[in-house]
Amino acid sequence: MWGHSRKDLLALRVACRAARDAVTRAVKDHKTSEVIRIPTFAGHGRPGNSSAESIRARADFCGSGCRIISAEGVKSPEQVQAFRHLVLGCTQGRLHSMYLSDSAISADSLLELCRACPQLKHFRAALPCVTPENLQEVCVDVSRACPCLVYAYFHRRLHPHMSPAECYQMHFPRTGTIDLMRPGWDTTTPFRLDLIEATLQSCTRADELDADGSVISDELARMFLRAPLGRNLKELRLVSVSISPETILLCASGFESLIDLTLPRDFAASNPVDFCRRLVRARPTLTRLDLGGGANFDNACVRIVCDGLSLAHLDLSGLERLTPGVLDIIVESTSARTLRSVAVYAPRSEVQVFTSAAVLRLVRGCPELSDLNFDSAGDDYYWTPDEDGQNNDAIDKLIFDIRCGRFEVGSGFYPMCR
Repeated sequence: MWGHSRKDLLALRVACRAARDAVTRAVKDHKTSEVIRIPTFAGHGRPGNSSAESIRARADFCGSGCRIISAEGVKSPEQVQAFRHLVLGCTQGRLHSMYLSDSAISADSLLELCRACPQLKHFRAALPCVTPENLQEVCVDVSRACPCLVYAYFHRRLHPHMSPAECYQMHFPRTGTIDLMRPGWDTTTPFRLDLIEATLQSCTRADELDADGSVISDELARMFLRAPLGRNLKELRLVSVSISPETILLCASGFESLIDLTLPRDFAASNPVDFCRRLVRARPTLTRLDLGGGANFDNACVRIVCDGLSLAHLDLSGLERLTPGVLDIIVESTSARTLRSVAVYAPRSEVQVFTSAAVLRLVRGCPELSDLNFDSAGDDYYWTPDEDGQNNDAIDKLIFDIRCGRFEVGSGFYPMCR
């Protein structure tokens, strides 16, 4: 019965009493019952069904097997009552994710729903009943009702000049990601460091940081490092973050478990070679490195990081100072033995750097390399079947046939090679 679709189960359900009983037992753990969306997805631009009858029917049929509920536009009293029947009467407290928006659910009803879901791990609410005035009270009550939450989100309009880390994340101690992103990427209002520190000390299990669009000062970085986050964080993405080179090195040195680093876009160290040397010394255990699109790194910088680290992943996208021979530098480095994936997003002007012959040498020289992605900034890729077909076929054989990996090159050429 596990291979049947929801339609199949419905058909079996009406076949006979024995089939109905079997479906009732099976649906509790059947994959087709795991997700209930309101309204239903009709596809092709057609609106789905969110009538009270539809909600109640789905509740009665597969509510006992539901683990994820996503509801929008539950507004009429009949719809709200049917939704309450779904959560309170049918899910049996087994929900682990609930996402609610644009619905006429009162604050009291919201808390009642949460109390019926003690195993809830992911919760999102964008509801009229939650206001700036009652947000803190709602957060406290939701946290008490659902102590297992690792993700809680309330609409950013409720805290227009504050990040979730400043506003409410301190109420959810199992939070996995410290969220510093403010509405509209507001970088003019200084962070409330006291509130962020309260969140950092409360959320002792947090192991991720979302800092997109923010400014990370030396003081804020040191606060991260003093908190449990300093021991837990493994991946640091700084793509859209304003941060100084010295603060990056401080983070690299201080985050004890850091293995994955993405540098800021258009990052420009005053002395890029020296920065790379210091980065390798600060965190020699890095295995994944994205050098930041548009950064001022050159071949010498690539040599330093590939020799000083045992990289499994390297992203060279947008590095306009690279010159021919950079891929051979990788082949001759320490990382050649460990490298599993390489990504490059390069304009047509860099055709002489990433030739098919150079890429083939890279693949041959890195025995673990099985994930290769070359993108040409939206243009048809600069490799051609006549000039590069033989090299491309050899790369294909190594990556696809022998290593069972993935090789993607610009859309203008790649389909012709498969």
